[in-house]
Amino acid sequence: MGMDLHGNNPITEEGEYFRNNIWSWGPLADYIKQVAPDLAGKCRSWSVNEGDGLDAADALELAARLQTEIDSGRCERYARTYARTYEDRANGTLSGVCDVIDEFFEGATYRPFNVQNVRNFVTFLRGCGGFQIW
Repeated sequence: MGMDLHGNNPITEEGEYFRNNIWSWGPLADYIKQVAPDLAGKCRSWSVNEGDGLDAADALELAARLQTEIDSGRCERYARTYARTYEDRANGTLSGVCDVIDEFFEGATYRPFNVQNVRNFVTFLRGCGGFQIW
């Protein structure tokens, strides 16, 4: 199971289609909501395959913001912090600290977040002409 994003008016081959499995998409969507909440809010649902998405202008703006995060090193720092959080939880050091963290990790399979996935998404966004999530 995964999230399939289809370009509305692709101008590049990379802009035709982007896919993440469900475990990778969630962390990417969460990151987008954190770094670009105004743009993320224009898509009603990042976690359901129902055809929502962003128009061409918003996709390009999101690409620019994500690229800024990559270029500044903030995306890499986020990825390292994200990975440490998983390691700490796996080692039991976060257990009982926060109900939200405990609930998030209960029975969870590792949900990877990495800069390369963000880069790949930026490439898609630059060439998609807007997108829909299916």
